[in-house]
This record gives sequence, C-alpha cells and structure tokens, in this order.
Amino acid sequence: MTESKPYLELYDRVNKTTKNRFAAQRRLEHHNKAVLWTITLSSIFLLITPLAQGFGLTLTQDVTLIDFVQILLTVVILAVSIILSTANFAVRGERIHNCGMELNGLARRIYPKITSASEDADYKDINKEYDEIIRRYENHTKVDFMRTKLDMSQYYQPPFWYRPVFFLRYLSEFWLYIIILLAGASWVAVLFGVV
Repeated sequence: MTESKPYLELYDRVNKTTKNRFAAQRRLEHHNKAVLWTITLSSIFLLITPLAQGFGLTLTQDVTLIDFVQILLTVVILAVSIILSTANFAVRGERIHNCGMELNGLARRIYPKITSASEDADYKDINKEYDEIIRRYENHTKVDFMRTKLDMSQYYQPPFWYRPVFFLRYLSEFWLYIIILLAGASWVAVLFGVV
C-alpha cells in the first residue's frame, strides 16, 4: 500500500476490479446470446431434413443414415442445451453486473478522499465494504482481466502481441457453440450434396 496515499491505492484496486466485473458481465452476456443462437440454429438444422423429406426433395444419403444422424444430433443438442441452460449465463451476468455497480458506487465515494495522506476509520470501513462486496459475488476470469488490461492499456501497457492472444483466448470460450453449429451446417450440406 502507498504510505502517503492509501485512498489512491484503494481507489485503484476498486476501479480495476470494477472494470473486471463489467468485462465478465459482457462475456457472460455473449455466452447467453451464443447459447440462444446455437440452440435455435441447431433446431432449424434438425428441421430441414424432415421438411425436405416431406416435400420430396432429393437427398444424397441413405434413409437409415439420415434417421441415425437425425436422432444422434437431436440427443446431442438436447444434452448440450440442458448443460448450457444450467450455466445460467443471464442470471450470472446480471449478478456480476450488480457487483460492478456496487463497486462503481464505492469508487465514487473513495475518489474525493484520494488527496488524504492518512488512513482513518473511514478508510478501514470502506476497505471492509470492498472486501464484503467481493465476497458476495462470483469472481471474474483470466480472460476478463485480459480485457481489462486492454481497456486500461495506458496503465498496464500490454505488449503488441497481447490483443491477438486475448482475441484467441476469448474465442476459445465459445468453441462448443462453433463445433455444434459447424456440425449441423455440415450435415445439411452433405445431405443436399453441397459438399
């Protein structure tokens, strides 16, 4: 802790944590949207086959193989949708957003005290309040901290390679959705002889 400016150190800590929490909220919001789109598009991919069969369109695969893949994809999508829906991305995102809002309010209370050169009883109370807020909520992840480092680049000064590494790491959070959608799209392409 900075001896001469304890409030400055506390403000800095609260400010960084707030940015991490808002980064986590955005990540969870992206997960929630990805889940909705994945389940919706996968369901559409599953409906294409029976619709094509119902309208008498020519399919390139044997009926037995079509039925097997349809059942397999249905079970996979059902299992994945249950797993992803239990992750509660929307609820978790809202809770972590509330944490960020509480921390933001705390930072606004600390800011006027930055010029104080001493630790007083108020400092200890505010520090305790910060700790209590942090304990009540889910923590952010490494990728959220990476985003914060980029957002606060004047403070952290990340190297030139940091942004692409962050992008790849962030994208890796969504690999499951990408695989499911690619599998569904590939099946439809194979079914109609596109590939």
